[in-house]
Amino acid sequence: MAIQLPKDFIETIAVELSPILSKLDRYRKMAVDYKDHLELNAKMLGEANKEQPAWYAYYDEKRVELYHMSHFTEMCVDRVKGKLWTILQKNNQYSATKADLEYEVKSNDDYFDFYKIQLEVDEVYMLYCSIVKSFEQRGYTLKNLTEIRVHSMDHDVL
Repeated sequence: MAIQLPKDFIETIAVELSPILSKLDRYRKMAVDYKDHLELNAKMLGEANKEQPAWYAYYDEKRVELYHMSHFTEMCVDRVKGKLWTILQKNNQYSATKADLEYEVKSNDDYFDFYKIQLEVDEVYMLYCSIVKSFEQRGYTLKNLTEIRVHSMDHDVL
């Protein structure tokens, strides 16, 4: 049985998600240069140490914003799922199991469309999680390089 969600409900969810979709492309574009920001080759140690907290904070701030967008998108998908579940429960003319109803919900085109949006948001969020983790590792590398430099000074003859 094909379930149709009310048009006004679909439009409401679409309107709520439209700002997120418009921001998503911007977040993808902002992440394009992250490899250049991570690069340590041909940089002075002092310069790299100065820029490290700024880039880390920049990408972590974007990660947090995407975290909230991901959760909001998930809430919208849950609303769609709940609405479909309610419609199915009301129209259930045969004794369908919970698994049958779940299958019906997940095979609904509207649910599928909104779930794809959630996956897109989650993909960009996970990209930023990876970038932030890379900057954490870069910080450890800079700390180690700085310590090596400091300890090697002890052996210099004045």
